[in-house]
Amino acid sequence: MLRRLRQGTELAMKGEFDMAIELYKQAIEIGPSFPLGYYNLANVQKKIGQIGSAISNLRKAVELDPAWDQALNNLAGTLLYAGYNSEAARYYQQLLTLHPDNITTMLDLASAFAADECCEEAIALYWRVLQLSSTDASTLAALGQLLYNSHRYDELLEYSAYVKKQFPGDAKPYAIEAKVRARQGEWQAAQKILDELLAKHGPSYDVVTAYSLIARSARANGKVIGLIETLVFKDGPQLMPAELAELHFNLGRLYDHEGEYDKAFLSFQKANQLKFEGFDLEEQRIFIDDIIQEHNRRFFEPSRTSVTSMARPVFILGMPRSGTSLVEQILCSHSEVFGGGELYYINQIVQQVAPADGSYGEATAKLDEHELNNYAKQYLDKIAILNDSARYVTDKMPQNFLHLGLIARLFPDARIIHCVRNPIDVCLSCYFQSFNHGHEYTYDLDALAGYYRSYHELMQHWKMSLDLQFFNVQYETIVDQPEQVIAGLLKFLDLPWEDGCLRYYENPRMTTTSSHDQVHQPIYKRSLQRWRHYERHVGPLITQLKGF
Repeated sequence: MLRRLRQGTELAMKGEFDMAIELYKQAIEIGPSFPLGYYNLANVQKKIGQIGSAISNLRKAVELDPAWDQALNNLAGTLLYAGYNSEAARYYQQLLTLHPDNITTMLDLASAFAADECCEEAIALYWRVLQLSSTDASTLAALGQLLYNSHRYDELLEYSAYVKKQFPGDAKPYAIEAKVRARQGEWQAAQKILDELLAKHGPSYDVVTAYSLIARSARANGKVIGLIETLVFKDGPQLMPAELAELHFNLGRLYDHEGEYDKAFLSFQKANQLKFEGFDLEEQRIFIDDIIQEHNRRFFEPSRTSVTSMARPVFILGMPRSGTSLVEQILCSHSEVFGGGELYYINQIVQQVAPADGSYGEATAKLDEHELNNYAKQYLDKIAILNDSARYVTDKMPQNFLHLGLIARLFPDARIIHCVRNPIDVCLSCYFQSFNHGHEYTYDLDALAGYYRSYHELMQHWKMSLDLQFFNVQYETIVDQPEQVIAGLLKFLDLPWEDGCLRYYENPRMTTTSSHDQVHQPIYKRSLQRWRHYERHVGPLITQLKGF
């Protein structure tokens, strides 16, 4: 057995992976209780892209030796890479019990928590790391970004005060404070801070990106365009690609608002090129086909659903930038509706259900009534923490359209609001948006078109296969005839009319998505047929989406 392990390692080092795999498998047959065989096999499988198989073998190695910290760390990191954030967090926690003060493990666990949208746990870990290493730059940056992305503005101000004490004279914490003021609508206070920073330190990434948030309110589009262009020209080589991308996204938005559409598209194109790392449309196609094949009419017989009759969750879904935030803001302006925002609770259940090396559709098909009831309770318990009194709680995670089959089994009485928008407009709006994480398909127009076609096909399948109650909201109609659409939405939910829904923009509720500014303004028509300004640049997109 040991001889085969050594030979396998020698072959792996030479790049002869197929032969190495065969030898490792032979070693495992001889010594099935020896964890090193599974561990080495997994490492080779990772190198050739067999991530699911690698995870299975790393699980086996850890099962055989639960205290092997190297295997635990490898398994957790691979799970995190593959998007199995909840399971990755569990193994990092197991590793942390072995080494309670290991800062690297704490940071890895915090990353897993953050990826799984367990913000409270991630933030607590980052603060714990700072207690051990008060000026760790990477930790400070990660904590600040997490607080900002999760819109924890009061905590962000406390964080800013902490950084000011650790780094006196640094412009960054003041820029963070300005961003918070801008997000809270205090643009004049933000502008005062930023003008003082510019006078003292000159333009920097943090100051300029903060200024871009208030450019329109402060009537300073031209000034901020000049600052961004100066910064890109002067400091471009020193900036990280993600920072350069963010500057180009901001520049594109400002040019768009000024009517400089050719310049705007060029800026957006540069931004997306910096962020795009590839998207496997074929893998997406296989995933969708698997769902459609497994989730047929027979799949949804009453005996195959949970016994949960709770109709409290309302799922608002569709393509990103299709009006989901607007619809949620309208509904949560009603006294009987609580806006939950983009909840990751369904995705967390998916991670528990779906195997890393098998069929998601098949795994959901095998769930029995006991499992379904447990998962339904898990979801309901979480939304009860958000609000335990409103008649409805909305979940506006757009990508829940992928999981309507699971949702139908968990909540057969759930109501689905499907937001639809002109396909070219919605794709272009995605292309013009810098998402915090995920949505890799949005950074390439061909990938966007392919993703949209898959989304459209799956939604057509759901509407033919599910007995769920659907209500379609056409973005263009709600912009043109808001009162009529709002009346239809309330009737769909058996809710009485309330004038506050028509004045949704007066709702002080903070949104945590890229649509923050839009939902605090009356409905405007500027975004309708927006693609026509960019027609000369998006010919392939128009061709691929013709007829949808």
